[in-house]
Formats: sequence, C-alpha cells, structure tokens
Amino acid sequence: MNRFLLLCLLASVTFCAKAQIYKTTKSGNSGATGTWVGGQKPPPTCNCQIIIQTGHTLTVNESLNLVGANFVIQGTGSLTFNNSGSITLTGSSSFDIQSTQATIAYNSSTTPFIKLSGTEIYRGNTTRFPVTEPLGTVRGTASATSANPVWSNATLPVSLANFKVAGKDGKANLSWSTDLEVNSSHFEIERSSDSRAWTKIGSVNAAGNTGVTQNYSFTDNSPLTGNNYYRLKIVDIDAKYEYSPIKSVNVSAGIAITAGPNPAYSVLNVMVTQEVTKDFQVKVINNSGQTVFTRKYAGTLTKVAVDVSKFPEGNYFVEVSDGAGAKTIKNILVLRK
Repeated sequence: MNRFLLLCLLASVTFCAKAQIYKTTKSGNSGATGTWVGGQKPPPTCNCQIIIQTGHTLTVNESLNLVGANFVIQGTGSLTFNNSGSITLTGSSSFDIQSTQATIAYNSSTTPFIKLSGTEIYRGNTTRFPVTEPLGTVRGTASATSANPVWSNATLPVSLANFKVAGKDGKANLSWSTDLEVNSSHFEIERSSDSRAWTKIGSVNAAGNTGVTQNYSFTDNSPLTGNNYYRLKIVDIDAKYEYSPIKSVNVSAGIAITAGPNPAYSVLNVMVTQEVTKDFQVKVINNSGQTVFTRKYAGTLTKVAVDVSKFPEGNYFVEVSDGAGAKTIKNILVLRK
C-alpha cells in the first residue's frame, strides 16, 4: 500500500448556502449506508458537503461520479482506494484537505485517480502537492507551496448552515452558523429599509479555515423603526464575496420618556412624553440584573413617581414597556445626600 502524508494547502472556495452535509460516522465503504451519519450516502448529484471526519477511513471500491460536491478530509481522516476505485468531480465541486495528518492510500493493482472537472489532481504515486517522499511530480493548476490543498471549480467555500434575525428590547439580534469555511476573512452585516438600498452596519471576523461548526452573532443596537432587512456579505481573504439570503424583522418604536432628576436622591420622576393607548409597566433594575421596583399603570397616566430613597447608591436601569412589545430603557444614578 502506498500511503501519502498530505501537507495542507489552501486556495479559493465555493459558497454553498444550505447545502446537504454527509459525514462519516465510522470507517467504512463509501457505498455502505452504515458508513454515513443518518444512514444516508451521498447521491451522485448532491450540491453537498462530503466530509471524512478525523480518525475515519473512507474506502472507495467503485467509480464515484459526483456533481456539485465539496469533498473534505479532516484531521487524521483517510481516503483509501481499492480495486478500480476513483473519484470524478464535476459542476461546482471542490476537494479540500484540511490537515497535515490526512492521508490518501491505495491498495490496488490498478491506478486510482481523483479528477476535478476533467483535471487529474491525484493519480497513484503522483500528486500535485508535496508528499513525505519524492514519489512522482507535482501536477495541476494550484501552487505546490501553499499551505492546504483545496481544488475548486466554483467561487468561494463558506457553507452557511443557518441565518436568523430576531427583535428584542428594541434591538435586532442576528445569529448564523457555518459548517465549512475555507479562506474566509470576515462577514459584513448590511441593513436596508426596503431590501434594495443597503448600508454596512458592522463586521465580524470569520474562522478562516475549518470544517467544524462555527457560531456567530451580531446585535444591531439602533435598528430602524418598522421593517429591517439584513444580509451577510461573506468575504474571503482574496476579497471575493457572496451574499447570504435576506432576513427581516419588524422593530417597534420605543416609548418616549424622560427620567429624572439624574442623579436621583429620593424620588425619581418618570414622564411619558407621548400618547400611550395601552397600559404600561415601569421597572427599575439594579446593576446585578435584579428588579427592585415594578408596577403597571393605566395608559392615560403621564407621570410616575418612584421612591428611590431606600435604594443603595449605584447605577440603575428604568424600563418602560407596553403589551405590544415597545420598550425604552434609561440609565440613572442613585446617590445619597
């Protein structure tokens, strides 16, 4: 058996929004359902991620012809060819080796190969990246001196597993996760009021290179009143980018209030400076997150006096909310004379 210890190389990538993922659950034959998580093997045309997990050996005894597949070897994962095994990848496919400890081996009298869109990236003793001993020459279109071999027939690999937006306390909370990243740089968060004109409102660094699920979040502390549309601009280290699907959330306007005096010594006056048709609630919360005062009031009331004379000195938050989700929070300081 010829066994190659693969030095990692990294190049460019393919964006796969919500692609199906097939992971090995143990070492086994590529055609056996028991080899795969969930007992489902990858179909020939899949628009999917096929991942050999670390410590697993995937044995190929057949000619695998896959369309739109991102083939990944993680950690100490291994790909072994037997008999007339081969892999042919077409469409928006890629082949990604993510570890210096990953191996490709063959145990066959015939010469196995891996092809990507008609180009051989592996054949028997010949590979297109450095190996542990001089077994043949380096061939193909990518650099042999890069860090992690990734061959791609598409544009940019970040597999976006999900993207969610939710409104809470007058803010918009964005969360998303990825299943695979190759050469990812960062995510730019863009917002729009009409889903046509977009403005960048923030940025979050990406993991770079990983086949492990990554979770991200971003909070828009000052969303627009009404509908807010959000999308992610997914940027790689070469400044190539793709956009995520668009998500939206409706953020209600807060209740217009004033709270004073600030600092307060004995009585804090909370003034509702707009017409409120619903009953509202006033809360005072200390720095530890404990509610030290709460009471509901009729919507016709415009002024509330809160006795703070027995509150310990410190910072407090005054929260005024109604039953429709509108909420306003003010920061106040309580002092003793």
